[in-house]
Amino acid sequence: MTLAKRGVGGKVRLIAMDVLRIVVATAFLLAGVFKIFDNTAGMGGIHKFASLIGLHQMIPDGWAIFAAYAVVTTELVIGLGLLIAMNTRAWGWFAIGVLVVFTTYLIIVWMRLGNVDCGCFGKHFPASARAGIIRNTILAFSISPWLLHKSSKVRAL
Repeated sequence: MTLAKRGVGGKVRLIAMDVLRIVVATAFLLAGVFKIFDNTAGMGGIHKFASLIGLHQMIPDGWAIFAAYAVVTTELVIGLGLLIAMNTRAWGWFAIGVLVVFTTYLIIVWMRLGNVDCGCFGKHFPASARAGIIRNTILAFSISPWLLHKSSKVRAL
């Protein structure tokens, strides 16, 4: 079905879904980029994020740097995938899966250590674990409209 056959309401819905997709993609990209360029306390960005992961006491210290690189790479790949991929529905499901994992991690950190810094956006936008949980939930719900849309072809940029 073409946009002309969908009418004005269909066009508005598609534009709204594109805007939501771009907002979610931007959030993922900014999270990854801000972690890379967070150079506070004399540490490089990835190493600072890895030390924060170590402070959360969720994984062994030796694995924190690997986890930091994995998180940043995943955020950048999802952000780019949502912006340029032809199958945005698949990228949306991938993003929701990652948000569920990140949110579960933050819930456990919050329960064990209290409302500590999540390091989600580096020094640029300091946020507590609770704020990260709320933000991730909002991002996940922002993804759902294009996953539930009847058409399997949601436009990519």
